[in-house]
This record gives sequence, C-alpha cells and structure tokens, in this order.
Amino acid sequence: RPDEVITDEDLVAMGILADPDADGDAPWRAGACPVGTPGGPVPDPSSAPRGSVRREKIRSALRDSLAFEGAEDATLDKAIAEMRELSLRRGDLLAEEGGECWGLCVLERGELSLYRSRADPHRDRSATGVYHELVGRVGRGYVAGEIPTMFNTPNDATVVAAGTADETSTSGGGETRLWGLSRAQCERLWGTRDERWRLKEDDVQHPE
Repeated sequence: RPDEVITDEDLVAMGILADPDADGDAPWRAGACPVGTPGGPVPDPSSAPRGSVRREKIRSALRDSLAFEGAEDATLDKAIAEMRELSLRRGDLLAEEGGECWGLCVLERGELSLYRSRADPHRDRSATGVYHELVGRVGRGYVAGEIPTMFNTPNDATVVAAGTADETSTSGGGETRLWGLSRAQCERLWGTRDERWRLKEDDVQHPE
C-alpha cells in the first residue's frame, strides 16, 4: 500500500539492512540454541495459563489447529492446564531447520520469523554459499511445531523470535511469549492414533 511504513525490521528481512542481533550470515542472535537443546530457552515450570480470556484464546488456537482438530473439550482442558510459559528475546531460536522439534507452542505475544536455507545464487552474500530466506512472519494465535510434533518429522524451518512492536518496554513488552506442550505431553494427550489421524497424515504428505 502507498501509505505502508517500512520499518528497520522489514529492511533486515529484505536483506537491505544488517541485523545487529544476527550472527554473521544467520539472521538470529549469536550463540542462540533452539528450545529443547542444551543452552536453549526453557519453559517456566511454575507457570500456567491463568484467566478466562487467555485460556479461551489458547483454546481457540488449538481448536483451529490440525493437531487438536476435532478434540473433545476435556482434551483441550487438559492440554491448556499442562501448558507452560516460554519467553523468548528477539533473536532467540524456537526451532532450527532440520532439527528435532521440542513440541507444540501457541504464540500469545510478539512475532515469529520463519527461515529456510537456500543455495546462494550470489556467493558474495555469504561465506558458506547458503543464505536464509524469510518465508513467513506470524503473530498471535499461530500454533508452531504441530506438523513435526504430530508426525515425528524434522523442523521444516528455523523459527526465530522477532520481538514485538514495543521493544523499549520496561515490563517485558519486547519479549515473545508462547504457551508450550512438549512432544511427550502431546503424545499422552493424543493417545491412540485412529483413522482420523491417518487421514490427517495423508493430507499433509499428499496435498491436493
């Protein structure tokens, strides 16, 4: 749109402006490790989704997800009760392309950027001949990690916390907040895989 404002983050995503939080050729923070790996962010074990508005938003996101499509209310209640808060700073990794997925997360605040590695047609853009292409940016209500968690497949993208619009807040406004379930928790909640599950897998692996 002609009145759309292009921010510094947009320029970083387009490769025009260098990201001060990036590690050389990678568009994420130096030394960042994904959730579920040594040195990576850890969910707060003492946290729980509190408040009816928050729980209803999480319920809506899960109900619309492939992972919990058709789930009974009792299953959704258990899932929400078991979720734990995961806070990420800008440049932190939620998941790394090709790595093992920690679990499923509902994004409550902030944005996530999704990158996939591509062969670099211009060798001068990186020292390795590979660059990371921004393939999407998602916001509140997005359910991350459902496909690799459901079907035990590697992460198909590197997922990076992009922060929020209020990076200067002194009350944590710049953090990205998610509510997560580990793979083991998801497996227990899903229980026995039935015919509906096989159909979901067919739809993912053989889209029309």
